[in-house]
Amino acid sequence: MRAPLVLPTITLCLLATLAVQARATEPAPGELGPLLGICRLDRDVVGPGRRADYSPVYGLRFGTSQDHRVSYFFEGLYGRFDTSVDRKSSILETRAGLERNFRLGRSLSSWYLAGALGYADANMPSGMPAAQGDFGRPLVSTGIGIQGPSNRLGRFHAELREEWWLGNNGLSGFDVANTQLLVGFAFGLRGENARQPERRTKLFEKGKKSLVLEGVNFITDSAELTSESRSILDKVAESLQEWREVDVEVGGHTDSEAGSSYNEELSQHRAESVRDYLVSKGVASSRLSAKGYGETRPIATNKTPEGRAKNRRVELRKTN
Repeated sequence: MRAPLVLPTITLCLLATLAVQARATEPAPGELGPLLGICRLDRDVVGPGRRADYSPVYGLRFGTSQDHRVSYFFEGLYGRFDTSVDRKSSILETRAGLERNFRLGRSLSSWYLAGALGYADANMPSGMPAAQGDFGRPLVSTGIGIQGPSNRLGRFHAELREEWWLGNNGLSGFDVANTQLLVGFAFGLRGENARQPERRTKLFEKGKKSLVLEGVNFITDSAELTSESRSILDKVAESLQEWREVDVEVGGHTDSEAGSSYNEELSQHRAESVRDYLVSKGVASSRLSAKGYGETRPIATNKTPEGRAKNRRVELRKTN
C-alpha cells in the first residue's frame, strides 16, 4: 500500500502558509490538556494477514490559544495495537504544528485546519519477522477539528486526522497511513496573577459596566470602519488583552433617520465589524459578542444634528 505523495506535499504547503500568517499573530495564553481517541493503524504495521487495527490512544497537548487565527501546538500520543503474532505493539508519536482557526458563524465555537510534522517510534513485539522489527520514522499529518466555547477552566475540542509515516525504515519500506479521531480538553494557562502589577488602566470606570467608544465611526450607510476608528480600537484591543477576565458585548446604535428594520440591521453589521476588528488584533473571540440595537436606545434627542450624532455610537458593555 502506497500513500500518495501529493498529500504530504499539501501538508507542507499548509504549514508554510500558516507560518507566514503566524508572524503577525500576537502572543497568546497557553493551553494544556489530555487527549483521548481511536487510531486506525495501517495493516502493514499490524503484520501479514491482518486487517487494520482500531485501538485507543491517549496523550497530552500543549499549545497557544485557539482563539487566535493561528495557533501552535506540541503533542505526544501513545497507543498499543494488536499484531499478527497475538501480541501488542506500542507506538509513541510526537509532533509539532500549526492550526488555522475559523469562527463558526456568530457562535462562540470555531473550527480549524491543522498541519504538523513529527516522529513515530514503533516498538514491535518479539516473534515478528525481521522486517517487522522496531523502527522509527518521521511523520506528517493534516487534520480538521472543532472546538467549543471556553469557560473559566478551558474548552473541549475534537479532531479528525490523517497521518503518513515517511521514509523506509522497517516494514520492508512499506508506506504507512493512519487515521485518528481525537477528543480533548484544554485547560487555559493564563498567568493573570503574575501580570497583575503591570496591567494598564481598565476600560471601564469603577462601578460602571458600559462605555461609549468616542470617535469610533463608520463610512456613511455602511459597516466599514474609518481609519481613525481603527486607531482607537487598537488601544481598546490592547486594554482588553491586559484584562483577559473581562467579557464584553459590542453594541451598535443608530439614530432614527431611516426605517427601524434598516437601522437594526445596520447596527448589527457595525457591531460585528467592531467585534471582528478586535478579534483580528488578538482579543479572544469567546470574550466578545455583538448586538445591534438600531434606534431603540437613544441617549439624546433625534430632533437635532447633535443629538443624532450622539445616538450613532458603538458601546461596550461588560457581560460578566
